[in-house]
Amino acid sequence: QVSDFAWMDMKNNPVDVVIGPIETYEDQLFGYRAAYESYVLIKDLKWSERLAKFAAFLPELQKDLPVDAKYKQEVPGSDADLNAYDVVYYAGHSNAGSKTIAINLP
Repeated sequence: QVSDFAWMDMKNNPVDVVIGPIETYEDQLFGYRAAYESYVLIKDLKWSERLAKFAAFLPELQKDLPVDAKYKQEVPGSDADLNAYDVVYYAGHSNAGSKTIAINLP
């Protein structure tokens, strides 16, 4: 979707807002139906800068994964982001039960 690409192009934003039908964990029949959730995240700029150097290793790490080559067809780009965030708001499905410790969307 256009909004996904626009979100991925944002590099210097201090706030991230994620809203939508995202995870499908609760649909135990087919795994199709997604639950609505939302987050408001404040980027920890200092920690994000420290993590950024590891993004360059993603293609090499994927190459060495112990899985069939068919699962490695998509190669992570060199412009991938690794950031640290403080979550200031959870709502919807993301507020049920334990909180996620990683966000890797889209």
